[in-house]
Amino acid sequence: MINPTEKVLKKVSLTKIKIGILTGCLFMSSNIAIAPALADISASFPNVSVSIIQMLITISQLMTVPFSLLAGRLASTFTKKTIIMFSIGAVFFGGCIPLIVSSNIVFLIIASCFIGIGMGALIPATSALICEYFDGEERGSLMGIQAAVVNSGAMIFSILGGQFSRIGWKFAYGSYLITLPAILAVALLLPRGRIEEKINKADNNNIGINVFYLAVIGFLLCIFINTYNTNISLYVAEQKLGSTVQASTASTFSTLGGILAGITLKKTLSVFNKYIISFSVVMAAIGLGLISIAGNLSVICVGGFLVGFALGIFAPSLSFLVSEYLTEQNLSIGIAIVFAFCNFGNALSPVIVNQINSVFDGGVKEKFMISAIAMMAIFLITVIKTKYEQKSYKEELS
Repeated sequence: MINPTEKVLKKVSLTKIKIGILTGCLFMSSNIAIAPALADISASFPNVSVSIIQMLITISQLMTVPFSLLAGRLASTFTKKTIIMFSIGAVFFGGCIPLIVSSNIVFLIIASCFIGIGMGALIPATSALICEYFDGEERGSLMGIQAAVVNSGAMIFSILGGQFSRIGWKFAYGSYLITLPAILAVALLLPRGRIEEKINKADNNNIGINVFYLAVIGFLLCIFINTYNTNISLYVAEQKLGSTVQASTASTFSTLGGILAGITLKKTLSVFNKYIISFSVVMAAIGLGLISIAGNLSVICVGGFLVGFALGIFAPSLSFLVSEYLTEQNLSIGIAIVFAFCNFGNALSPVIVNQINSVFDGGVKEKFMISAIAMMAIFLITVIKTKYEQKSYKEELS
């Protein structure tokens, strides 16, 4: 029987672990710091195409693809604490580059690459730690809090990036200096932890079709939902609704939506159950649709809030569903695969959306309408898949 003192010590230990994990989660969307400054960066490099400027955000998301997969593999060589500390350090290094040298777009791209390396390794490491130390409702609840913290981090970086860019766009990168105390916090709060067993071929083969379905849906959703992050600054400028400060405000509303989604995730999961993915997709479609018809900043902020809420539901739901499908032995690599697909979609977003938009000879506004329509198509796919699953399950029981 566990005595009261041991219970208190265990609770304190788990609280420290939670804080340590969530500290790492603050930086999982840290590339958003320069989103409010994209229009100013574009003006500073007039000979560089808009797609390249947008890639300052998406190249970091592209880099998360191999490094999230690598982090899943490295969990059998290094502790997750070590991986998290390395990841935050990579974000810090990337953020420092433009503060030192920013005369060439190449240096900004290199900076985005290092930021992406850090973000990519953080995703599977933090999610796997939650699954390692917490079970059942507590796991689902903490994944919701994780989503809220990720969006809080995005909001912090968006606000800091927007405010610092008023001095000059390169100072938006000054927001990455907050990584230094975070590394110290992770070092003090997280236990050394264990190294996972090496994954054998049989475990790899047991990843399952449901996990790959989630990966494909994540890929498709991220292509079109990322239209918001890569175009909001340009959209505000095109519609003559303000400058980087107003763009930062719109981004802040998106992260507020994500925070609310994380806080309410446990309740939302209980209400929508198997249709949780469908719910998040349709919310994103509504948000993007509102932005496409917006005539003022207030409507854009409402649309951004819904987009952020949708992503705040979608991302942790993916992790939770993957943890339900897989065993502990292949959980890290399963989470890594799903989020690698998601971030690959994020990285390809401007290329695909811009290409589709060019067919209709549209502006920035039309990109949001195209993305809203695409979201509705994804919504139909998820509903059909869920209905088919439920029908198969009932047939098995009968």
